[in-house]
Amino acid sequence: MNNKRKVLPSPHGPDSFTKEELRAAIAKGKSSMTMIDPPTGWLYGFPKAFPNDVTNVNQWLVENGYPQEEVDCWADGVPCRFWEVEEWK
Repeated sequence: MNNKRKVLPSPHGPDSFTKEELRAAIAKGKSSMTMIDPPTGWLYGFPKAFPNDVTNVNQWLVENGYPQEEVDCWADGVPCRFWEVEEWK
């Protein structure tokens, strides 16, 4: 009998991690990444991982699916939420 139980959703598709796979991932370590979420971002696929080397947030938002019309509504730039999440290596 196969008693491997699925415990967490995989970030790589519809499959899940087994307990053994999860332990192996923990053993390899983890790092963090920054997430970004602009206003009404859920309509356009946000929140998304935000690269550390971006210099123009508004341009990056448009390049990643946020409408230019939404960006244009904010004179001082789009007010976005940012937060760090742990990323499995």
